[in-house]
Parts: sequence; structure tokens; C-alpha cells
Amino acid sequence: MGLLWTLFAIGAASGSFVFSYKEWKFSTTKSLLVIIILWGVITLVFAYASSLLLASICMVIAGVIFSPWDALVTTARQNSISLELQARVYGVTSSITTLGMPLGAWLTGLVLPYYGKEVVMTVASIATICLGLQGFTWSIFRQLDG
Repeated sequence: MGLLWTLFAIGAASGSFVFSYKEWKFSTTKSLLVIIILWGVITLVFAYASSLLLASICMVIAGVIFSPWDALVTTARQNSISLELQARVYGVTSSITTLGMPLGAWLTGLVLPYYGKEVVMTVASIATICLGLQGFTWSIFRQLDG
């Protein structure tokens, strides 16, 4: 597990270096949606990884995919939320993340013994891909570009 998370970190650091080297010329909204979709795709591949090598490759790619997320989300918040409300919004989103991550891990731990990693990760991956695709139809999400 330590190896896989280390490889994720290496991918994220490498991606951060590459993505920060030049100015980001893509739509913030579309970039976030593509990251969501690619995250679902790589998670789906990871679910069926039958070797440590394939799992390792998935984690490096996942790190690269995820690396621009924080910068893009921060940019979207700064561009779409008034300065007076930014502290509240950052606080609320931080609280949701702080609650959501362990809650998701706990729920996954409850269902994993009954359904197995392939089923749980496939359902989560498909839900993630569908959410990303659906985001392209949400007008409020497209407003993140300003």
C-alpha cells in the first residue's frame, strides 16, 4: 500500500511540475470535468489490475491526472465567489471534504467484504464517469469559467 501511495505522490509531483511549467490555456470547467472522468476511468482500470506493475502504473497516472485539481478548483472559487464569501466557502468545502473522505472510506469498508473490490470500484468508477459527463450539461457548472 505504501508503494502505491508513494507512486501516486510521484505522479502528482511530476504532474504538478509539468502542468505548472506553462500557463493553463484550457477552460477551468472542462478541465475539472475531464479530470473527474479520467479519475473514474483510471479507477476502473485499477479495480481490475491483476499485477503490482499494472496497479503501480495506474497510481502514477492517477497522480498525474489529479495534480492540477487543487489549483483549478481554487481558481474557479476565486473567480466565481465574491471576496467577502470566499472564507466561508473555503471553510464549508473543507468541512465537507473532512467529513466526506472518512465517511466514504467507512462506507466502502462496510460493503467491500460483501461485494468485493471489483464490484465496489466499478460502481464508484461508473458513478464518477457519469457525474463528470453530466457536468457538461449543468449550466451552473459552466459558469465557473466566469
